[in-house]
Amino acid sequence: MKLLLAWERLPVPAQVAIAFPVLVLVLFAFHLGPLGQPVTRAVFYGFFWSILATPVVVLASQNEARKRRGGEGSPHSG
Repeated sequence: MKLLLAWERLPVPAQVAIAFPVLVLVLFAFHLGPLGQPVTRAVFYGFFWSILATPVVVLASQNEARKRRGGEGSPHSG
């Protein structure tokens, strides 16, 4: 939980700078291993899907932090 709270307190540029390379590596490994793609294609897919997934991760993190702070702007806040 402490790691999650530390992640949520990071500014958005720092979250992007951390999330993007991690997602590239994870998605590259996923495409190379279980999906059996050739290395070149796995590298391309790793970068491509990371470009799309990084904003999703950051926005989800910001939304969860907002909900944890008291629900301001949450659809369930009243």
